[in-house]
Amino acid sequence: MKNIIDQIIKMRSLKPAFYILFLLGFSGMAFAQNKVSTDQLFENMAYKELIKIYEAKGKLNAQEMEHVANGYRLNHDPENAALWFGEVVKEECHPSNYLYYAQALQSVGDPEKAKVYFLKYDELSGSKSDDQRGITLAAAIDKVNDWEKHEDVTLKREDAINSENLDFSPALYQDGIVFVSSRKLDNNKKYKWTDEYFMNLYYASPNMEGELTNVQSFSKMINSEYHEGPVAFSKNFDRIFFTRNDHLKGKLNKNKKGVMKLGIFTAIRDGENWTAPKALSFNTVEYEECHPSLSANGKFLYFASDRAGGLGGMDIYVSEFNAGAWSNPRNLGPTINTPGNDVFPFIHENGTLYFASDGWGGLGGLDIFHTQKNDSGIWAQATNIGQPYNSRKDDFGFVLNAMGTDGYLNSFRDGGKGKDDIYSFKTNASKEAKETRVTSTENIGDSKTTIYQLINNNYTEITVDKETALKMLAEGQGKAGQSDEGIALIDGETPKPFNIETYETSETIKANEAKKKTEIKKEKPLPAFDLMVRRKRLNVGESFELNNVYFAFNKSELDKKGEKELDKLLELMKKYPEMKIELSAHTDSRGRDRYNTWLSRRRAESTMKYLTDRGVEHNRIIAIGYGESQLRNKCTDGVECEEKYHQINRRTEVKILKI
Repeated sequence: MKNIIDQIIKMRSLKPAFYILFLLGFSGMAFAQNKVSTDQLFENMAYKELIKIYEAKGKLNAQEMEHVANGYRLNHDPENAALWFGEVVKEECHPSNYLYYAQALQSVGDPEKAKVYFLKYDELSGSKSDDQRGITLAAAIDKVNDWEKHEDVTLKREDAINSENLDFSPALYQDGIVFVSSRKLDNNKKYKWTDEYFMNLYYASPNMEGELTNVQSFSKMINSEYHEGPVAFSKNFDRIFFTRNDHLKGKLNKNKKGVMKLGIFTAIRDGENWTAPKALSFNTVEYEECHPSLSANGKFLYFASDRAGGLGGMDIYVSEFNAGAWSNPRNLGPTINTPGNDVFPFIHENGTLYFASDGWGGLGGLDIFHTQKNDSGIWAQATNIGQPYNSRKDDFGFVLNAMGTDGYLNSFRDGGKGKDDIYSFKTNASKEAKETRVTSTENIGDSKTTIYQLINNNYTEITVDKETALKMLAEGQGKAGQSDEGIALIDGETPKPFNIETYETSETIKANEAKKKTEIKKEKPLPAFDLMVRRKRLNVGESFELNNVYFAFNKSELDKKGEKELDKLLELMKKYPEMKIELSAHTDSRGRDRYNTWLSRRRAESTMKYLTDRGVEHNRIIAIGYGESQLRNKCTDGVECEEKYHQINRRTEVKILKI
């Protein structure tokens, strides 16, 4: 036994995020080490202290071995857990130890041996109760090769933002991400028993090349001396929902055992900061509520909880915002939840729910699954999303952009920089959309034109007018062919022959046009804002341009002319106190697409702040940055233009949403 202990002590103790957030991160407990028993140390999750004690002791009894094995499991160190549980199951023990041993074996790459112990668990426990994880997890091992392998998906570890600590749960925010990390921040303290700093929220923004860098603390109003965890934002980023230790204004809400559980809190954006956080009404003191995800319409909040009445460990719930309050949470049921842990939900705009689970079976640890509602509004049984998203170790924290082309996830997989790391990915749809971007107008008719538009990873045939078709193709939203033979753009109802090898892609166009100066023709602008002020009647859906609100290249600060123009808008919004607007900012084509989107959002927010600082309620304005996606002229990438033509594209527009 001493040899086994020596092996384990030499190995690195790793603590991925899920286990720390869910099991280790909630206390304000303190006690004198020399006055507590090993049982108390285990109950209070002081696993490092336990290892030190047991190392000195040498020979361990069955309960002590089980303590150490579970200590490594709850720190999710599968290598060490497999060693210890291998000794535990040699003696008569609780059925759960067979389950834990099998899970550790699968994570360290021994799935066939894992199947034996999954079935042993089912034999001793699962088949005699509602918990039949053993047979489910064993059967899943045989199905691994049937799951989809996304060979064209590119997965990249984001080394510029990852640290040697825990970095996890990215949430899309503006043009970057907000994520959780246990890295050192200011004077934040270490959690005594895990030797990790308390977790805080960080923001990473893109550089000119579109790569995430520049990690900084997200908000002093949101970050606290205890743990902050996974976050979700409303579509226009004006409201945040986030996981936090259950405390407000210095008051620590502890359960009957003296543990501070996790709850979900919310705050509203106030200029460049946030209002004081408020706990959601459905939080409990005795259970965890964490990992929020908000639907695109803001009506449904998905989250994970171990509250009473669930199917197992952590389950996924949903609450609906109705009549100004959040409803009593509803369990999503057995097509999603399992007797294991089902956590980290993410609801996409197209209605697909992604989440992580160790109860459905997969490659090992937490795997990422997805599901959608059927025509009857019932969630279909969850499906493993396959590789490379999933690995033998924990994979979770999956998020995807609105177009379904790019996203992020977390993984504890081999080859990481630290413990949990953040990875970005580009889907097959992203690659295909880039390669098939068409700017040739040869086959576009004068009236109605059929093109193939990329929607939710599939090309759908739609009929639009010529102007719309040209715009969509120029922006990379459509393509000219579906197969190797190709189908040309269709003029009315008549198909035209098409040679897929000869049509010009945007890269070809860019290379050719970069060699010569292209004639610039300014398109017809939107009505001027002065007309908007003088009109007697304003209509929902109308758009106007703020003529003098321009921005210098690569800048987001307003100049004096812009402030005078905004003063007119300010007076109009005071005249119509019920009016709501969308403020949209646009950039020119210089710089990377991703950076320009971020820059335009900064400009939109700068414009909005000018108005809110002068009394306009924040909820009357939606600020959106479109980047270079809606250019007003032909000054696209690779086209040489005078500065005055680029400036035409750096504009701010107003759209009436309510009046």
